[in-house]
This record gives sequence, structure tokens and C-alpha cells, in this order.
Amino acid sequence: MLRIKKLFSIFVIAGLLSSAFSQEAKNALLIANGDYSEIKSLSQPVPEGEELKTALESIGFSVMFVKNANRNEMFASLREFKSKVEKEGGISFFHYGGHAVQVHGENYLIPVNEKIIDEEQIPDSSVELNRVMDFMVGESNVVVLDSCRNDPFPNGKHRGGDSRGLAAVSRKPKNSIIVYSAEAGETAQDGVYTPALTKRITEKGASLTRVLMKVRNDVFLQTQEKQLPGEYGQLLAPIYLAGKPESENSSENYSFLGFISVSVITPCAVYIDDEYKSDIGEFGSSVFNVPAGRHKVKVIYDDKKTEEREILVKESDTEKVEFNYLSDAEKESCYNKGKTIFMEKIMLFKIMSARFITTGLPQKPDMQMLNIL
Repeated sequence: MLRIKKLFSIFVIAGLLSSAFSQEAKNALLIANGDYSEIKSLSQPVPEGEELKTALESIGFSVMFVKNANRNEMFASLREFKSKVEKEGGISFFHYGGHAVQVHGENYLIPVNEKIIDEEQIPDSSVELNRVMDFMVGESNVVVLDSCRNDPFPNGKHRGGDSRGLAAVSRKPKNSIIVYSAEAGETAQDGVYTPALTKRITEKGASLTRVLMKVRNDVFLQTQEKQLPGEYGQLLAPIYLAGKPESENSSENYSFLGFISVSVITPCAVYIDDEYKSDIGEFGSSVFNVPAGRHKVKVIYDDKKTEEREILVKESDTEKVEFNYLSDAEKESCYNKGKTIFMEKIMLFKIMSARFITTGLPQKPDMQMLNIL
């Protein structure tokens, strides 16, 4: 009897150990650079990184958090991270917050305490994004870059302006997704993307694709349609950061979303696929979430005239639809507004003319001044 109990205990312990080791490993490396000395410092990356660390740990991630790192420290943390993931496998998650720039189509993450005054120094003084990809060796790989900020080196020899975002990623690890806080070539607002990601990332049973879709929507709406995150990947299977759904049908019954932006001149009601969405006022616009695919957009104006358009919406994309119809009431409104502006200019012209006369100047202002006014 005692022997049977011992055998039973051994089987129970073996089962528990097997269960524990069968859990997918989840490792994350967060690098938050904000304390720059040679270029503009950033207040958001470190506190945002700390909050993201807490969120990831709450869903079972082992997190390395590196803040205000120089180039050597960044590479050292990447090597340590790679070594850990090579041993454990599972999900490899990398997040970077800080300055980053593109030079000749290549992206570079900017360390702190590096004296960089021109783009010629960047390749040798920064961390190339493609090199980061070499350290992502998990069975699933996630790279998040909250760094599409304004160019911190606006006076470089070859720069095309001070608001250029990152270039589209050119190298992708296997079964990976690379996320930019703003689309390639666009800049991002500080303090928006990572907090939105932190809020959504702990959702139980949701695939990463679904989480990012919600984050994308949050960012787009929070920035008044000025910022739309970009995603580049080649996922071979879904990634579940907070655990897989309890059943196949419990979480993933959703459509991939896109956006329709509708703008009008004349007030109207908006219908998408014959379903009422909202009213839009004079010279107004609104953005609507829709499943990817073909949709019919119809507007019914106050004078009962209708217009329709059929458009194709791709996942994550925003399709803009402009309706330029002017109702009789709107024409009259525009005429009255134009008349008011014109009369204001005439009145200002008369006042200036009177001043010319009373001051004894030889010439009155001519009618060409109206164009200036």
C-alpha cells in the first residue's frame, strides 16, 4: 500500500512538472531611453516602460528592463536576451521607447550619452534596427517601436526636414510582427501609443492581432485621426500574449477592421451598408470602424438628396470618401458668409482710406489692397 502511494505521488509530481514545463516561455526586453544629453530629452519612455513591464509580468512574462542605455549597454542587453530566448524558446517580445531616425532608408535606435551632431556618425554610434532583428530568435517574435518621433538632428547635411518618421522595416524574423507607433514615414505623438498598448495587452484569450487592432483604433481616435500605427509582419500562427482562449469560439470571432473617413460640405446623415451611423454637420467629417471588405456609403442631405459610393476597405487602412454636394440652402449660406467677409474688407478699406486722407498722404490705397486684406 505504501509503495502504491509513493508511486502515485511520483506520478502526480511528474504530471505537475510536465504541466509547468509545457507552458510557453515568454520573455521580454524593454529599452527605454529618455535621458539624452546631446539632443532633446524625452520624459515619457522610462515611466511608460515601467508600466508596460508591470503589465507584461502580470501575464507571465519574464522582463528585462533597461533604461537610459548607451550603445554598448543596448547591445549587451540584446545579447543576454537572445541567449535566454535560445534556451527557453517561446515568445520573444522587444519594446523600444526613445529617439530613432532613418538615414538613407535604414532605421537606427539612438542610445543616450552618444555625441552625435550629424547623420554621418549615426551608423557607428547607434543601433541599427536590422541588427535588433538578429537577436529575435523566439518561436514567435514581437518588435514594438514607439519611436517615430521628429528628427532630433534637423541640421544634418542630408536631412529632408525635421519631421521624418522611420522607414518600413526591411528584415523580419520568422513568425514575427513589427509594430511602429506611427505608419512608416510618419511621426508619432509622445505619450500615446505605449499607454494604449499597456492598457490592452493583458486581455485574456485575445490574439496579438486583435490586441493591436484595438490599440490602433485607440490611437487613431485619441489623436483626432492624425496618427495611425503601422504593422509589418509574417505571422505563421496566432500569438497569444495573455494566454490562449478557453475554446476556439470564445475570443476570435471578429472581423479585421479598417476605417472609412467621410467628409461633406452640406449637413447630412451617413449610412454604411444601409445602416445609419451618425449625422455630420456643415463642412464636417467623421471616421467609422468597419470590417475589411466592400462597403456602400450613402449620405442623405437635409434637402433629401442622396449620394452613394462603393469602396473597398483593407485591414488597418483608412479609406477617405468626400461628398462635395452643395444644397440650395448651403449655397445661400456660403454666399452670405462670402458677402459678410467682402463687406468687412470694404469697411476696412474705407477706414484705411480715411486715414490716408486725414494724415495728408498723397495717395489713397487702391482696390488691389482688397486682395491683400
